[in-house]
Amino acid sequence: MAQCGEMRCVGLAEPRHSREPEFTLAYSLVRREPAVETSQRAIYMSHSADIRLDGRSAYLASPIATDRHRGPWPGVVVVHDAFGITDDMREQADWLAAAGYVAVVPDLYAGKAAVRCVRSMFAQLTAQQGPAFDQVDSVRSWLAESAGCSGKVGAIGYCMGGGFALLLAGRPGWSAASINYGMLPDNVTDILAGACPVVASFGGKDKGLRGAADDLRRAASKAGVPADVKEYPRAGHGFINRISAASPLTPMLRVVGVGYDHAAAADAKRRILTFFEAHLRQPLPTSDDSLS
Repeated sequence: MAQCGEMRCVGLAEPRHSREPEFTLAYSLVRREPAVETSQRAIYMSHSADIRLDGRSAYLASPIATDRHRGPWPGVVVVHDAFGITDDMREQADWLAAAGYVAVVPDLYAGKAAVRCVRSMFAQLTAQQGPAFDQVDSVRSWLAESAGCSGKVGAIGYCMGGGFALLLAGRPGWSAASINYGMLPDNVTDILAGACPVVASFGGKDKGLRGAADDLRRAASKAGVPADVKEYPRAGHGFINRISAASPLTPMLRVVGVGYDHAAAADAKRRILTFFEAHLRQPLPTSDDSLS
């Protein structure tokens, strides 16, 4: 990844490694060997930091270039959930970086408390436009032009962020989108017309999104969009996220079916990486290719 000046970052902080990584085994492996080849994919040594982009805070996690793996790498913009940039959201970026992606989590709340911003975010989701969309698109453009990025950029979002990721899929500039228990708009078929490929995961016990997986699957099929949509029968809402440290409301959330599910999370991440490998690692067409 390029140095701070080359990436046009301001206030790049020291790498954050105080948290215990979710994938302890993967990180212990890469400390001994910068890129470990497995039967499926390489695991990369990565670094991360809090940065500022256009005066706004963000979290950046990226692979470390080595003699064997110099980059550039595909980019992924991580759209956070209603809790904002928490340690959980940082860990979502971390595991993507360990898989060989430059991941950026923009702070859609601009440093404000979540309770002050959630209403505005969902209003923008309903309107399908607003400053949050502009901010995410700006981060995508910055990432695509960064020296450490291949130029291909995908989006991934969780809960509220999953709703954003779905709408972003229908906007120009995105090569793939991962929607994780995000709400579906009434015009989902129109949104997906001409959209990038999507991979989506829902929990069967998520009462607020009953039937969402089937609805999205039908809409993608009608729109002719490549899609991998799966519902996990035993999982509820937020099953990929570890939110115990993010909110004192966790006990109540578990009562209403919100919480981490290890088996479902592991399978969903496997599917996401497989999908991103297929749609983000393909080389961009050259001018000669476009003429053929």
